[in-house]
Amino acid sequence: MDELVEGVVEHFGPSVRDLVDYAPDAVLEAQFGAYPPIETAIADAAGFVHDGAAGDLVSRALNLESTKTANTGAVA
Repeated sequence: MDELVEGVVEHFGPSVRDLVDYAPDAVLEAQFGAYPPIETAIADAAGFVHDGAAGDLVSRALNLESTKTANTGAVA
């Protein structure tokens, strides 16, 4: 999650870090904490590509201008 927070910081500034709480949450962990690693073989074969960096993921998810050079192979 820290990598994702840092991606948000790239766009909205360091004060964003103060809005994030890393305290344990048993209900949230029960729902999402035990997922296996993501395997993307089918998506890769279909031409989808990794965003490359958390900041780029945030840019695309929120339709923002990227703070870095965009991954030109990404499928919109």
